[in-house]
Amino acid sequence: MGRKSFLNDKKAELQIALSAWWFFIIVVIGAGIVISASIYYATDIDIKWLEADVLGERVLDCMVDDGYFVEGISERVYNECGLQEDKFKKGSNYFFKIWVGDEMVLGGGDYSIEKNCEVKGEGIGVTKYFPICSEKKAIVWSEEGEEIKIRVLAGSNQQGRIESNI
Repeated sequence: MGRKSFLNDKKAELQIALSAWWFFIIVVIGAGIVISASIYYATDIDIKWLEADVLGERVLDCMVDDGYFVEGISERVYNECGLQEDKFKKGSNYFFKIWVGDEMVLGGGDYSIEKNCEVKGEGIGVTKYFPICSEKKAIVWSEEGEEIKIRVLAGSNQQGRIESNI
């Protein structure tokens, strides 16, 4: 009886030890998940400069085809450039303006973004709440062979929320 009792005691000790280790491993994994999630969501990532740059590039790219200006594109810019027109209403987080030559042909979005970018450009201190603007320029050819200057000013004031495609 002594030998069987000794083996049963060893099995019980082993089960208790494994249970303690199992509990410890679950606590460590749970703590790792909680710490990782809190670090991820506490990080303040500002990619307004990238959004403004991509928007400007997208608009400029759809206005030019192999170095030639696409005539009539300003009327169809939302469809041709893959932009969602509802994202460029007053009060939105995005903005763009297009100049062909010296004439502004189209603009969309919240125009206060442009004014805030001008204020920031005048040496006012940068805050994380100010929008970021990006200007893109290109010299292209018309179908008649004339040189055309295109300028696109795009801006973003996205405050770290996830939004669908612009």
